[in-house]
Amino acid sequence: MLVDIRLPYLERFIREGRRKAESEWFLEIGPIEIPHISSDSAPIAYQIDPGLPAFGRPDLPYGIRRYDDRLWWPLLSREGEVDVSRFVNLAGKGKPEALLAIDPEIPVSSTNWPTELFDSKVGQKDAKVFPARRDPWVSTRRNCLRVLFCDNKVLIEAGEPIVYAHPWSSQSYQILVGHSAMDRREGGFYLPGPNAEERVLFTQQGLAFSINKWASEVTGLVKGGNVVSSLPRIDIRIECHTPSAAPALCARSLIESVLVRGFRSEYSVILGRVLPELAERLVEAKKERKSAPLYLEMVQEIAEVEADEFVAIFDRERLVAQEIVKRLTAAGISPRPSEERHALAYEDYQALASLAP
Repeated sequence: MLVDIRLPYLERFIREGRRKAESEWFLEIGPIEIPHISSDSAPIAYQIDPGLPAFGRPDLPYGIRRYDDRLWWPLLSREGEVDVSRFVNLAGKGKPEALLAIDPEIPVSSTNWPTELFDSKVGQKDAKVFPARRDPWVSTRRNCLRVLFCDNKVLIEAGEPIVYAHPWSSQSYQILVGHSAMDRREGGFYLPGPNAEERVLFTQQGLAFSINKWASEVTGLVKGGNVVSSLPRIDIRIECHTPSAAPALCARSLIESVLVRGFRSEYSVILGRVLPELAERLVEAKKERKSAPLYLEMVQEIAEVEADEFVAIFDRERLVAQEIVKRLTAAGISPRPSEERHALAYEDYQALASLAP
């Protein structure tokens, strides 16, 4: 199904008769193609009853469907599941709730969403555009492949379900089911479970659990004297999950938080001294916009650090890393990859994880 959308993009230009360059956001109009299928082609793999409502959202029972060997989640609004006609209408108007569901890489705040075309506001004859404009449709054409119309509802491909423990207080947790696509962000519409910021926060603390291990992990929280509420009911109809997905997400978030904290503060000298080689390799990978292949390796290194200067600052992260290593080992995954694995992207680790016993 062809869907016309208004895509925001950043233009740099100089007006006729002026020397100073300007940068401004505009809209560009064009079509994308979104498959439209019958629900008969996408059986429910997981049926989720979230339990108590979370964050004021009407989290009613929902199904996660399997189609084309991927898992598809219902796109929600506060009124319930988003229907196709509403979605198409909003995408055609360039509204952020629809566009961020199509392409979470759109780099513009929803509070400053553009409303005008370049030609109507500035005009090609009255301004010189430079340098040659990059195609603003590249990421959108790629990410629209993660959107699906199923009967009259909108589904988003967002990976396997993960169980998150939301720390309400120092000894109280609410158990939530959410997806594992860390790049997803909300623009009005959302997917079930924690939002983008919450997913990062929970995984940094090691509070994300695989769908087939969550019951025992929650038992561990209770034994620690914690109160656990809002236990979800999960009906697994088609097994599409991997045992290491949740601890691998935790490893990624933990390492990124350590590096951000270290390289943006007075702790950079200590971090560079304790983990110099791995830290440099990871930073270089991120500069080159490559998926960093070292998250699992670095989490092992942090778990084993004994230097007092590091422990004094990053002891909480070290303890979390130790728990993540235990969980990865229990899932049959070695946190310290062999030399052959060093060239793999992070996503490749997830593929390898699926081969674990």
